[in-house]
Amino acid sequence: MEKKPSWIQSLFGHKSAKQANTPPLASPVLAEDGVPAYWKVGDCIFNEFDVTGIIGEGGMGTVYKINYHPWLSIDLVVKSPRPEFFAREGGKENFIREAETWMGLRVHPHLVSCYFVRSLGGIPRIFAEYIDGGSLADWIRQRKLYEGGLERALERILDIAIQFAWGLHAAHEQGLVHQDIKPANVMLTTQGIAKVTDFGLARARAMTGEQEMKDEQAHQSILVSSRGMTPAYCSPEQAAEQKLSRKTDIWSWGLSVLEMFTGEVTWRIGVAAREALAEYRGTRSGYSRDAC
Repeated sequence: MEKKPSWIQSLFGHKSAKQANTPPLASPVLAEDGVPAYWKVGDCIFNEFDVTGIIGEGGMGTVYKINYHPWLSIDLVVKSPRPEFFAREGGKENFIREAETWMGLRVHPHLVSCYFVRSLGGIPRIFAEYIDGGSLADWIRQRKLYEGGLERALERILDIAIQFAWGLHAAHEQGLVHQDIKPANVMLTTQGIAKVTDFGLARARAMTGEQEMKDEQAHQSILVSSRGMTPAYCSPEQAAEQKLSRKTDIWSWGLSVLEMFTGEVTWRIGVAAREALAEYRGTRSGYSRDAC
């Protein structure tokens, strides 16, 4: 039986991958539907939602915060890939299909919900739950993870690590392997509830023809997704381009936990995890103020 769209999908006129019309590659200005490929704060799209913020920009595209407002005010996140992201023939269809694997996940307290995928301005855009506290990567970088003293920081790290694992387990039980687990893909509420996000997008990036970083950008790219993975968190099977399983996500989860303790990435590739852990254990007898 075909899964019925949720109430929020119905609000936005959700279409499944089979039903979705994928217009030609978007122009940087306007597509046939009159929606610009790139949005700015203050834009009102179809008089349905306002663009209220830009959460982040990267190699894949831009993440916007929007408010849906005609008769229900709700904040959402819109993930908008760059138009050139779909250079390969069939790229849009592949992206929508892979992104909808995230939408198919059952609601879980430690998973960010994906509500639907909608093509606007010639670009398939992902509409997902807005989480107000930022990412785990933000908490590490801004040292928010370590506030309140050593005991409180350790308690927080272990609590987040467990919640993070619960979210992964929920996805694995539904047959979905994330393939790009890292602190940047874990969102946190202001109350410290951890939610894993961006399921299906690693494979979508690989299938749409994402280009690798140039050699001179290699150092920068260890924390940036490339070929459907992020080098600093990749598993041995990803590095060897072998078949992936849930063990891939578990390896990357372990590296993410290690980063919570170290406070930074001290290794260049995920397969060096053992050496990085050994170095950390050998050079630190306990907590420091900034990291564990």
